[in-house]
Amino acid sequence: SGGQGTYNLSGGGSVLTASNDYIGLGGLGSFTQTDGTHTVINALSIGSSTGGAGGNGNYALNGGGAERSGRDCR
Repeated sequence: SGGQGTYNLSGGGSVLTASNDYIGLGGLGSFTQTDGTHTVINALSIGSSTGGAGGNGNYALNGGGAERSGRDCR
């Protein structure tokens, strides 16, 4: 917690599949997608807190596709 991270997904054939995806969990997180496919099976959480530490997350979908097949999206 309290960390910082950035992820960029680009390129027409790029595929990212995750069981759970936490962007900015207890810290600062940024996810930028300009192409490709991002699939989350269960939980997609953006800017949530853990253990009392605040979280700040940003998801910029500028192209490509995003899919979430589970029930939990925060």
